[in-house]
Amino acid sequence: MAISNRLALARRTTLMTCLCTALAAGAGARHADASPIPHTIPVTNCLDDGSDGSLRKAIEGAGDGDTIDMSGLACSLITLQSGELQSSVASLTLRGPGIDALTIDGNNGARVLEGTYLDVSDLTIAHGVDLNGSGGCISTMANLSLSHVRVTACLAAAQTTGAAGGAIFAGKDLTMHDSIISASRASGNPAGGGGVIVGGAAHLYDSVIAGNRAEADQAPAYGGGIFALGLLTLDRSQIDGNTAQSTSDQVYGGGIHSSGADVLISASTISNNTAHSNAATGYGGGVNSGTYSVATYGNVVIDRSTVSGNTVDSECNLCLVSGGGVQAGNGVSATYSTVVANHALCDIQTSSCQADGGGLAARGSQSQNVITLKNSTVSTNAAIGGTQAPGFGIGGGLFLWTAKTFSAHNSTIAFNHASDSAGGVFVNAMANAQSEMISTIVSNNDSASGTDDITAGLFGAVITGANDLVVQASALVQLPSGTIPSDPGLLPLTQSDGGTTATHPLPSGSAAIDNGANPDALGCDQRGFPYRRVSGASADIGAYEYQGEPHIFADGFDGPNVACPSAP
Repeated sequence: MAISNRLALARRTTLMTCLCTALAAGAGARHADASPIPHTIPVTNCLDDGSDGSLRKAIEGAGDGDTIDMSGLACSLITLQSGELQSSVASLTLRGPGIDALTIDGNNGARVLEGTYLDVSDLTIAHGVDLNGSGGCISTMANLSLSHVRVTACLAAAQTTGAAGGAIFAGKDLTMHDSIISASRASGNPAGGGGVIVGGAAHLYDSVIAGNRAEADQAPAYGGGIFALGLLTLDRSQIDGNTAQSTSDQVYGGGIHSSGADVLISASTISNNTAHSNAATGYGGGVNSGTYSVATYGNVVIDRSTVSGNTVDSECNLCLVSGGGVQAGNGVSATYSTVVANHALCDIQTSSCQADGGGLAARGSQSQNVITLKNSTVSTNAAIGGTQAPGFGIGGGLFLWTAKTFSAHNSTIAFNHASDSAGGVFVNAMANAQSEMISTIVSNNDSASGTDDITAGLFGAVITGANDLVVQASALVQLPSGTIPSDPGLLPLTQSDGGTTATHPLPSGSAAIDNGANPDALGCDQRGFPYRRVSGASADIGAYEYQGEPHIFADGFDGPNVACPSAP
């Protein structure tokens, strides 16, 4: 059975169990007062004995729409002694005194909190365990909202069935504000969402999902940090240090896995995540969108963000690892962003394992531009495959599936590596499916053959555009007329020269200076406001615009329509 079907079945089973529990417990759990007006119920002690003033008593007596108020507690720890806290009403709000002021601890004996729709704020929830494999600390049948909440050190495990949501199982939508999901684990066959699994859409604002694991043995693992079945949106958030791992099966998304909906990443960081299999295929060290047993694929959209230090790897003898930073079954776009130091890696050098797309890999269903770059940098990524046929490592920076194309405007693709060919870009589409580069640098990439910036397969590649700088392309690649073959002299990747994402500055005298174009009428270079996109006689080639000394910044004299984002 496909993973999406298995998880959907597991979710329905779990939700039905929760529903039956809620219905059975519902009688007598409400106020004698049948008024629809919500009540606020104070919690006055940190005991878990069901006595008046305890959290357990408050939840048992709550009506639909009520608020459980823990803000006045002088104590800092509620340790559960009598199993999980269960809400039988359609909607319940819990308010604490502060994320560091109160912890509700499951005592590693049971899940902490279960309900239908829950709105939780200003507390920490920790050490919950569910051995039926669904939501180690929190489980909801409907939406879950978290604000200034930490959920940590939780476990959802099942020996013979699937595990979903090491810390949280959200049956429908999840909204997080200034919240953290950390150090949790989903362990089962399959395993999905080491930190959280979301049955609907997920929207994270100023939040962190870090140090979580989805672990499987005889089945796939999906989303070490988060697995979302619906639209996933990140705003000013971090997905860091999560792992999806399987002993004998496939892995999808060390940090993020989306089953097919879009992933929208804005002013965020996806870093140091790992998708690892001991024996099979792996997709998306940082982000993976789509599974290949179903026909629905989403896009990954990256804006003013950094994707760095992620790895997809396998110890297999003959399999594929794809997309060290991002792997998308559909398309990937990046604007004002940096994709740096990600790896698609075959762990056994003498294997026949195949690696592609150290930075970005896309196998899109659309006919044009499955990878789109604008004002972005792709640097120091690597695709390293096995040395025995048919093993290979191709597309250190970008990898595009056969007959798929890319578009790059005002971008820099540099210092990437592939063990066999196409250190910078691998593209394989003839004239009927043309790629486009305008004012883009592709340089200082390498493979076993030496300098290797753009390589095409047997079908060749036609690239249209203008004002580009490419040091070396294979014979089957047709570059735009007038492409400059000179080394641009890129300086080391840095943020010290300004901006919220790292760039390769241009030195004075670079061949890229004043030889570019600005096809999208951008107001600023990759660094954003106040760094002009055009400074001097013309735009520079690449993601960085040399401003001269002193810097000439965009300001009020540019008028109200400076087309660049403000700092996040």
